[in-house]
Amino acid sequence: DDWADYWQHWSEEWRDRAERATATLADATEEIHTLRERNAHWQELHAERTRQLLAKNYWIIDHNVRRRAGK
Repeated sequence: DDWADYWQHWSEEWRDRAERATATLADATEEIHTLRERNAHWQELHAERTRQLLAKNYWIIDHNVRRRAGK
């Protein structure tokens, strides 16, 4: 009977640990997905800002070249 109680206790303990680990893993997975989405959003914003700055710089260079050339 002691062995049955022992095994019962530890089977419940390990089931509880497995449930907690599964919940922790689910939370971590959700956080990873959130961070990936946020990262993708920031990459899009950065790419757009870079495009805008390049366009502005090219316009300034073109304007200065034309001005110096007297066009």
